[in-house]
Amino acid sequence: MHVVQSMNARGWISGIFRMKEDADRFVARIPEPARTAHRTDHMPVEDYPLFIVEHQGFRFGDLAFALDSLRQLVPSPDEDQVHFNLYAVTEDFSPTRPGSDCMGRLQHWHVDNEQLEPGSLQLLIDELHLLVTQGRAKQPSGGAGQP
Repeated sequence: MHVVQSMNARGWISGIFRMKEDADRFVARIPEPARTAHRTDHMPVEDYPLFIVEHQGFRFGDLAFALDSLRQLVPSPDEDQVHFNLYAVTEDFSPTRPGSDCMGRLQHWHVDNEQLEPGSLQLLIDELHLLVTQGRAKQPSGGAGQP
């Protein structure tokens, strides 16, 4: 996976692509001077969904990473605290206007104390597993030109 990330003060994910060539074409469409504030990183996740934890920056991984991130959380005495935002990316993602912040379009959860309650946490875990199962069902069966 190839992640195009804005490195300005706010920071966001501008695009996510399975193929590096697609990421490179996308970056070339970002207008200057915004393009110089972006970088492309390779993530060692081969298939969608790609999970993103947003908390003081971004961390990326597969289902095991997402589940581990959730299970490490402990409830906060501040009931309004969002522990982190969890995103699930199920296909290549790019905004209509290259370089802009459209992360809100991605499927995501604001993980707070409510999601850490046993019943709610299990529902979220089940939903994440379902995303992976559905992603496998959509995978091409192989053949010429497959990544």
